[in-house]
Amino acid sequence: MKLLMAMAFLGFGITACTKSVLTENVATESAKLLSQTNTVTNLTITTGMTLAQMNQVIAAANAGDTVWVEAGTYNITGRINMKAGVTMAKKTSTNPIFDATGSTAQLLALSYTTDLSNSTFSGITFWNIRFVINGSSKTTFKILYFRLWG
Repeated sequence: MKLLMAMAFLGFGITACTKSVLTENVATESAKLLSQTNTVTNLTITTGMTLAQMNQVIAAANAGDTVWVEAGTYNITGRINMKAGVTMAKKTSTNPIFDATGSTAQLLALSYTTDLSNSTFSGITFWNIRFVINGSSKTTFKILYFRLWG
């Protein structure tokens, strides 16, 4: 009888613990999803985002908005779809790195026309990326670093 009661008590304790861990996991996953949603509404590019996710954040911006980029290294495999009148700036004192060294091209060329008019890039390091800009006016590059591999 004592053994049976001890097992029943132990079983209850495990069940309670399992529910608590499950609840905690659900809360953690919900917070992650909410955080990902908020990065678009807060116009923030966060570490670990893919180029497609970064472009979603930029797409949510309007002329006059700033898209903030957290410190970290971002793998750039194609075009950054910048919008006219939008500023892209580092969020902290550490420059984020946009890294295209994994690109199949020797130097990833990002071509723009009027979609960069009145836009600003500030405090971002670009590795193996070249900007080709035709027909744009008032495009500003501030405190940027370019590093090319050849």
